[in-house]
Amino acid sequence: NNDESHNHNDVGSFIVYKNGVPLLIDVGVETYTRFTFSEHRYEIWTMQSQYHNLPVINGQMQFPGKEAYAKNVTYRADDAGVQFELDLEETYPKAAGLHAYHRTCSFSRKENASISITDHFAFKQADNTVTLCLMSWKKPSFTKQGEITFALDTDTSAVLHYDGEYFAADMDVCPTKDAKLNPVWGDQVYRIRLTA
Repeated sequence: NNDESHNHNDVGSFIVYKNGVPLLIDVGVETYTRFTFSEHRYEIWTMQSQYHNLPVINGQMQFPGKEAYAKNVTYRADDAGVQFELDLEETYPKAAGLHAYHRTCSFSRKENASISITDHFAFKQADNTVTLCLMSWKKPSFTKQGEITFALDTDTSAVLHYDGEYFAADMDVCPTKDAKLNPVWGDQVYRIRLTA
């Protein structure tokens, strides 16, 4: 839930590494200030769900508190792979218009290993907007519709596939000059936005 110690509003977020190199990240927390543990905590960008690997739904981010919790959480793992599922509709405010939101994270250990994130939404009304936010420390390349590539280091690259007919892709640059973040990520990280 979003009332855990040192909470960020990030229930259902995930991180991805390839060959030990980070790909999709949790940015972390900036240097503590008087705002970090005040009523202004969730005005800090690194605490907000829109800067985690989560969607913004009808303009709404996750909200803080024990009332923002995941339901029906399941985890399965075997030699073939790993699957993690949870329902996230309670983590968003009523203004998001959600009837249901189910996320499945699957890791296939097969020869061409892959990770799939599948989000199922049901809404209370028509005409909805979902923007999936994905955070990366390496600048993504929008090589073609439906595909984003990452050169992580000299030996490691990755490709992110999405439905290019359904989603419009864009990117924001997020400065990370803070003394705690800069030694980890450098001067900036990137927020990919896939909007349907």
